[in-house]
Amino acid sequence: MNKIFLGEPPANIKAWIVEHYRPVVKKTTVVKYTAASGLPDWEGDIVGELTISSIPNKSNIAEVEIGSHVTSI
Repeated sequence: MNKIFLGEPPANIKAWIVEHYRPVVKKTTVVKYTAASGLPDWEGDIVGELTISSIPNKSNIAEVEIGSHVTSI
């Protein structure tokens, strides 16, 4: 979505930009497994520490997108 201003920009342009265009924060952790494993991707809300037991099938992981609720690894 594009917005066009005619005239003066908002008084605090930086705050306005952050409010309207801040990145979307993904709360859940998403795990993509290798194609060879045949496993479906996994998604879960890991709150706090991401530990060795937080994610299933660790030996087949191809990619992990850490969610915003993870505070340490």
